[in-house]
Amino acid sequence: LAKVLRAERKRRNKSQYWLALKTGLGENTISHFENGHNVTFRTAVKIADALGYVIKWELVKKVDK
Repeated sequence: LAKVLRAERKRRNKSQYWLALKTGLGENTISHFENGHNVTFRTAVKIADALGYVIKWELVKKVDK
C-alpha cells in the first residue's frame, strides 16, 4: 500500500512536504510510511484521502479446495 501511494504522489509530482501539509502529518511520518516504517492504517487513510482516494477493505471467505 505504501508503495502504491508513494507512486501516486510521485506521478502527481507532489512532494512529501505538500502531502504533510495536506494531511496534517509530519514529513518524517510521510517518509517513514513510504519507506515501510511506522506503517499504520490511520496514516495510510490520511495519505490516500489527500491524494483523492479511499482505501477499501474487503473480507472474503476462503474457498476450500
